[in-house]
Amino acid sequence: MGAAIAQYRSMPEEALRRECIRLARCVARLEGEKALAEARRDHWFREREAALDEIEQLRPSV
Repeated sequence: MGAAIAQYRSMPEEALRRECIRLARCVARLEGEKALAEARRDHWFREREAALDEIEQLRPSV
C-alpha cells in the first residue's frame, strides 16, 4: 500500500488525473457488474421459489 501511495505522490498532476479517471471508470464497471450479478441471483431465487411452490401444490395433502 505504501508503495502505491509513493507512486501516486510522484506522478505528474496530469497523469494523476488520468489515473483517477481510469479508476473511476473501473469502479463504475464493477458496480454495474455487481448489480447484474445481484439481479441474476435474485431472478434465480425467484425461479427456485416458484418451482418449490409448484411442487408443494402437486403434493397430496396429508
